Amino acid sequence: MPQFFHKPHLNRNKVPISARKEKSPLEIRGASGEKICPLELLSTQASRTLHAMLQECLSVARELDQERGWVDSDGEEIGWAETIGALELGMRREVFGARGGGRE
Repeated sequence: MPQFFHKPHLNRNKVPISARKEKSPLEIRGASGEKICPLELLSTQASRTLHAMLQECLSVARELDQERGWVDSDGEEIGWAETIGALELGMRREVFGARGGGRE
């Protein structure tokens, strides 16, 4: 069965993805068949903006966790800050690369 665009209401002709002439950069596959994102799409204005917003959210989440007493025996926040911190770390690695990777 053909795969259709994600928002069918925007695609009245329902053209299958496989019939499109140009492929989306996110349809590129790696050697083992997994979808890969080209390097130039990892550090875009939108991704940098999202990273900055996650940093702000993380700061507020740390305050909230401290207020609620959601900290472990080492004083590390274990509520919202832990969850948002994982998102922020992932986005930071996408935008800036691994520490020492030359993109920071």
